Amino acid sequence: NNQMLVAIYDARGDTTNTVKYMRALAASGPVNAQLHLDLARALEKLGRNEESKRALLAAKKTAAEEHDEESEKTADELLRRTGYPLETDKNPPKASRP
Repeated sequence: NNQMLVAIYDARGDTTNTVKYMRALAASGPVNAQLHLDLARALEKLGRNEESKRALLAAKKTAAEEHDEESEKTADELLRRTGYPLETDKNPPKASRP
């Protein structure tokens, strides 16, 4: 199955085929945010930055739906690193008055 092929190609260091089967796995049904995060990292490794951003956005959305705060935070950090503007960056917390 696709999950087994992801593991095999990842262990071989074959990022191109790892991405191919990660995409097939994601398309085959509901997946968790971690798969989207792993896909984003693999795409970034291949220099496919726009695709990586889309995978990070999918990870963020899935993490929010799953109430997976850790994965959502990771997606935000990786998106920031790519320069993607986040809502939290647009509205920084206001300084409190003494």
